[in-house]
Amino acid sequence: MPTLQAENDDLATNKVSILQELHFSGGTAEYQEQFLSTFVETDLIKKALNPTIPLVLGRKGTGKTAIFRRLKEDKNRSSIIISSPSALKTDLSWLLNAEGFRNIDNFITKIGADWRQFWTLYTGIACHFGWDISSKPNPDSTFSLPDSLASELETVKLVKALLEINDFGLIANDWLTRLDKAASKNTLLLLDGLDTGFGSSDEDRKRRRNSLEGLFAFVTEQGDQLQNLRFKILLREDIWRTLNFENKSHFFGRSVSLKWHDQVAFIKVALKQALQSPKFKTLKKRQPPHFFGETPVDDWSQQEVYLAWNLLVGERMRGGATSFTRNWVWNRLADGNRDQSPRYVLQLMREAVSWEKKEHGRNPYERSIVRPRAMIEVFPTISEQAVDALREEFG
Repeated sequence: MPTLQAENDDLATNKVSILQELHFSGGTAEYQEQFLSTFVETDLIKKALNPTIPLVLGRKGTGKTAIFRRLKEDKNRSSIIISSPSALKTDLSWLLNAEGFRNIDNFITKIGADWRQFWTLYTGIACHFGWDISSKPNPDSTFSLPDSLASELETVKLVKALLEINDFGLIANDWLTRLDKAASKNTLLLLDGLDTGFGSSDEDRKRRRNSLEGLFAFVTEQGDQLQNLRFKILLREDIWRTLNFENKSHFFGRSVSLKWHDQVAFIKVALKQALQSPKFKTLKKRQPPHFFGETPVDDWSQQEVYLAWNLLVGERMRGGATSFTRNWVWNRLADGNRDQSPRYVLQLMREAVSWEKKEHGRNPYERSIVRPRAMIEVFPTISEQAVDALREEFG
């Protein structure tokens, strides 16, 4: 069994290499590398992934798009993308963006249609062109569909043409029913990116509210009638509160609000990304009491999480009886409602690692990979980013 001195030597020997290997993705889930291997499943996240839950709410940075991406990339689960963040629209260039929604808004106003009817039709179109199965039921012959859609413009033209057909609503409903019968059980209809997908002007936000009220009217009307297709809508909580539609209470008890109240789960978000460093992973295994082994991080006990965290950033902020680093981070990153965003702990770690790389060359520190002071030094940057995000969300 290695001695304490040998373990300290291990850290000193490998620290520079580990710092080079550490990469924390402080951005949104759309851009995270090795996403699936760093995804943290809490009990609440597992509930949000459940196909019987149609609505997942959350503040910015709480993990909505992470859930969307987890479901989208799950090879054991069938899903169809109806709406997506721009960065995840690979091979789905025909999905509508802000300009497309503006155009559709003007058109449905002109012909006297509504957003509920649009979403019924658009869901059928998304299933037809975005569903990777060999045999999909076609709509009634009255609906003439192209072989493929290559752009948003082509989608807008198709939607307009179908909306002008007599009885398009009945035909779209019939089409959706047959698509549902052809689907395997719990095939998910995924909708994310709805906060930014309509644009950012006052007029765009008004359009977004009207469109989303139509979407939820459609889901309320159709959702319980569908046997195999299941909606999964990921939406910012502040936007949800502004919506007013009949039977909104239908979603009470059938939605999940993403909250991070478990400090251990919160820390695991950073540790999972840190453990993508092979040398940090090896160093962690050599630490007393040598019980880490190959147990998945999701199954670690509180003690195991704290030991790995202490190896990464130290146990206390300034030694002695000062604050535990985990409590310092937890308290500093909480907002006024004591809510947490895992995005900010990743941003904090990314900036702290960058600071440590520069400082270690001038003033070596070998008690942890990142010294606690690094987090103090970079915290104002993270705090400023958090304030900017709040302004954008509630401004």
